[in-house]
Amino acid sequence: MEASSKPLPPPASIDNASLQLLQVHVLFRHGDRSPLPRHDANAATIQLWESRLQEIPSGFPRREYHFQQHPFGQITKKGARQSIEFGEWLRKLYVDSGWLSLKDPSSCIQARSTNFCRAHLTGWFVLEGLLGSSAAAATVPIYIREESDENLLHNNERCPRLAKLWKDAWNNMMDPVPLPDRTWKETRWITEFKELKGKLSRHVGVDLNSATQLSWLLAFDTIRCGWFHGDSLPEGVTGEQLNQVQSILAQVYTNTFYLVLAFNGLNGHLTCLL
Repeated sequence: MEASSKPLPPPASIDNASLQLLQVHVLFRHGDRSPLPRHDANAATIQLWESRLQEIPSGFPRREYHFQQHPFGQITKKGARQSIEFGEWLRKLYVDSGWLSLKDPSSCIQARSTNFCRAHLTGWFVLEGLLGSSAAAATVPIYIREESDENLLHNNERCPRLAKLWKDAWNNMMDPVPLPDRTWKETRWITEFKELKGKLSRHVGVDLNSATQLSWLLAFDTIRCGWFHGDSLPEGVTGEQLNQVQSILAQVYTNTFYLVLAFNGLNGHLTCLL
């Protein structure tokens, strides 16, 4: 939800009176969240993130979500503010400019979310910003498919072959080597951050000798989420380093899409579905 990622508004030279808005698709991720679950999180960490979570609004239609260990992986107060501000920006762009009428929001707006509470709440708060109130947001249903039918993210539930393709592609990118003592020797891009990995892991108390190959990335996620809330970074760690790791992780995930296509015998380019 960074400002730089928002679409540009229509040119001021366009005569609104001569045109009609037919359809707009707005695709966005959830707002700021607490760190991903870690089984070794201490009581102080749990209490800290509980204090930062956004309360569930009155009238919000809760349901059974994909399990997330409380208080991890949940939308924060900061994330709720981001979402409302994004909705207000959409209102300014489409409603205040005269492109869209909100006399009957449910007849002209459709909302869709994945089955994560943080995503569902983000959609609610975006609607609150767009429509002007929590009561108005409640008038627009947010549709959520069952996990077995989800198509907003890769879905392995009903396709064992896709699950294997993802596993093979991810392992190809990460390329971990199992050792006899059940630890992992990590190679490729991870070796570039060997020193940083140790600093991050020690800061949150992750034992690298017994941790799985991705435990240090959970440590990274915990520290980066805290950094967004003003928490100090470990000694010798900079925000630039955290951003660099995040950028590479995003690239690894994107490359995994290409490998899934390659392993499946498909030729083509990764296409953003908007």
